[in-house]
Amino acid sequence: TVLPPSLLHEPTILYEPGVGHHEDHESGSLAGSGVRKDVNTLTTAETDNLRKALRGVKEDHG
Repeated sequence: TVLPPSLLHEPTILYEPGVGHHEDHESGSLAGSGVRKDVNTLTTAETDNLRKALRGVKEDHG
């Protein structure tokens, strides 16, 4: 299914590495990195991990 661009929202999180603060490396495969889950079926540990990750994003001021 092709969606018209007008239906897609702009991204709310943009990542730009700091100048001189990163090393070039080849990206590898992470098992399970593309798995999406229904938030209503997350375990307690998964919920805690998600909250911690989102807090980290909110607290990162660049």
